[in-house]
Amino acid sequence: LSRYDGYKFINYTTANGLSHNLVNGIFEAADGNLLISENNGSIDVIQNNVIIKKAFKAASAVNSLGLHNNRLFITSDGDGLYEYTNDSIVLPLQQKINFPIGYFISIDDTLLLCSDLSKGIYLYNNDFTIRDSLKIPEIDFYAMVQDSKKRIWLCTGKGLRLIQFSSNKYP
Repeated sequence: LSRYDGYKFINYTTANGLSHNLVNGIFEAADGNLLISENNGSIDVIQNNVIIKKAFKAASAVNSLGLHNNRLFITSDGDGLYEYTNDSIVLPLQQKINFPIGYFISIDDTLLLCSDLSKGIYLYNNDFTIRDSLKIPEIDFYAMVQDSKKRIWLCTGKGLRLIQFSSNKYP
């Protein structure tokens, strides 16, 4: 992991305290701290350019971090979604899945869109039940982003794909 401050790079590796050299995601918290999700399931915090090792360890790789309804969620390879709350990781009760969740986007206050890092996307309700899914066998999903116009783009092995939701598709 490298951080550029406008003048120089600061590198973070296992040699200077990072729990794992393969970083899957970065999230800037409201307090300015950076939460680093790592491939070994760890989440480290960088505070004032110093790595603070936390005792947070998921059962599998931690892929991304993000907000939904002002709650910080974490995606993982094997256990679905975790919630980061009160300096700990909690596995909320959720519909059991058999795929790694890569990225997610909060659609609105009631829906969460997740990619499964292989060939599908899933629309979750707030109670973590799956409302709908879309499988595209010939396409691998690598990331999802939402632009300033609230459009959702899927980053795939075959290029960018724009997905749209119809307001009559879900209440």
